[in-house]
Amino acid sequence: GAAAPAAAGAVGALCAASRHARGAVFQHGAEALFYLALVATAFNPLPLLFHGRGRLAAPCAAAAWVVLALALPLVGDPMVAFEAAWRAMTGRFTLLQISVFGSALLHVSLTMILNIFPILVQNLPQLQRFKIQQDKAPANVSAWYHCFVHIFASQCLVQLPLITGQYFFIAYFSIPYDYDSIPGVWAILWRLALALVIDDTWVYFGHRALHDKRIYKYVHKVHHTYTSPFAPDAEYEHPVETVVLGVGFFLACMVLTNHLFFVWAWLYMRLLVTYDSHSGYDLPLNLLQLIPCYNGAREHDWHHQFFNGNYAPTFVWWDRLFGTSLAFDRFERQRRSREAAAAGAAMERRGDEWYARSGAARPGAEAGAVAAAP
Repeated sequence: GAAAPAAAGAVGALCAASRHARGAVFQHGAEALFYLALVATAFNPLPLLFHGRGRLAAPCAAAAWVVLALALPLVGDPMVAFEAAWRAMTGRFTLLQISVFGSALLHVSLTMILNIFPILVQNLPQLQRFKIQQDKAPANVSAWYHCFVHIFASQCLVQLPLITGQYFFIAYFSIPYDYDSIPGVWAILWRLALALVIDDTWVYFGHRALHDKRIYKYVHKVHHTYTSPFAPDAEYEHPVETVVLGVGFFLACMVLTNHLFFVWAWLYMRLLVTYDSHSGYDLPLNLLQLIPCYNGAREHDWHHQFFNGNYAPTFVWWDRLFGTSLAFDRFERQRRSREAAAAGAAMERRGDEWYARSGAARPGAEAGAVAAAP
């Protein structure tokens, strides 16, 4: 007699917990999705789950979203910690220190963070089938070390003086940098989208000019040291190239900056795109591929391999408009045709092996034998 009320109580408690969980997911689902997308831009675990046709990817992503939505009420909103950190920064440091040395420290930190996932990808055997140039081995430790030394030297000796101009820009135009003036998400997102367009336009024409035979060997050849690019190769370039192509970044800042936070968000976005295009891997479930007309790793890898065409850093429209992607388009059609033929041949071999093991007659074999009989 006592078992029935106990069971009813357990069922009631389970239903209450289920309702609470659903309420937490509905209440914090949007926040959880935002934080998942933000983290996934730098470390996207979905390609690691890509087995067969990627059947594990969607369930794992959904499970991570639900778990994070349930965890947010328990651990607290990360924006609270972000607000405290920003207010502490602005209360302790001057605008000069924040805009110059803070920006430089952020750049160094992002360089290290954005190279964690590429190192993991390069060392996971199951992801090597996604390497674009299959005939070339992944970059060795010496190449990574060489690029890192060059990058950090460039950040100290070339980019730090350039960033100093950012301080005068912010101070002259009284651009806010306090926490209360940080724009909302949508205000940042549309500015980032337009910044990519501005930078893409400048870099397309500047990059194409650097391929001029009269100056290529003096400047841009440094960036083409590695014909099979890997992540840190994104920032491996001649100081002159850093200045010339960096104009696109600062042009976007001059036109669109309404807060220091935008400059830092724009720095992250620009590094994110250039590291992806230099990764050397065409990974499945890449969130950046959701960007319309995105010029990804496969396009830029071809540029490093053949040195000609695909000059734009982010979008494909300038290359298509001026015909500088025609050779790449032909190359891609031929590659896909070869892959389709190889896949068909492999499928036929597997069929032959199955019929040989099972002893079953192939479809049409009997009809063929009858037709061949006298």
